Amino acid sequence: MKVSIIIPCFNESRTILQIIEAVQKAELPDDLCRDIIVVDDYSTDDTRSILGKLPYEDVLVGILSRSEYGKGCFIAYGF
Repeated sequence: MKVSIIIPCFNESRTILQIIEAVQKAELPDDLCRDIIVVDDYSTDDTRSILGKLPYEDVLVGILSRSEYGKGCFIAYGF
């Protein structure tokens, strides 16, 4: 079975890599595997650049919006 983890972010350039790595390292039961979905809410710092160059193949980056919609909207988009 697979569990999807949605990470909404906004201006997280200083922490986004640590957040993703922490989620990747979190232990799961043996019968589960994970998908990591990061959705950016129109960050104005370097978050978009960092997400565009992620060194992880198992992380899906969601559509980067053109205006701030809020965390709830981006969690729904991640689904």
